[in-house]
Amino acid sequence: QFQQLHPAIVLADLNLGDCDGLTLLRQFQSESPAARYFVLSGESGERVEELPNFIEGFITKPVTAESLFAPSTHRLVG
Repeated sequence: QFQQLHPAIVLADLNLGDCDGLTLLRQFQSESPAARYFVLSGESGERVEELPNFIEGFITKPVTAESLFAPSTHRLVG
């Protein structure tokens, strides 16, 4: 389905249970490099250094609608 949607923005949790969020994002990025990619996690940023260069931001949970769109919520990578 991802190939059919061609989203402009992709937000994925690092811990998806059955799969690693970074693995999923790498697959999506290879299929749609023009999209903007962000990660979401309950972790307090320990893994930020591990994020690939195409990830534009790291958003910490819990997330509300207001905090999702607040620029101060995003810790930009790179």
